[in-house]
Amino acid sequence: MAELIEGIEVLGEWGINVIISKLDPNDTATVSCVSKKFKVWASDDLIWASHCFNDLNLNSPVDPFGNTVPSFKV
Repeated sequence: MAELIEGIEVLGEWGINVIISKLDPNDTATVSCVSKKFKVWASDDLIWASHCFNDLNLNSPVDPFGNTVPSFKV
């Protein structure tokens, strides 16, 4: 597994973010469980903002009561 992560790191953070941004929300969550590094990469707020906009039509992060929150990850 470590070799795979090292190989992927060659792409750089931008390349990894592009790949993860192509995943659906379930796959993004699954990828975050692979390692600590994947968790950081898959936790990017811009990725989750995109998922929330595309899947839920949310333009800003809100809690279940409709109150604005600081992040889509909260």
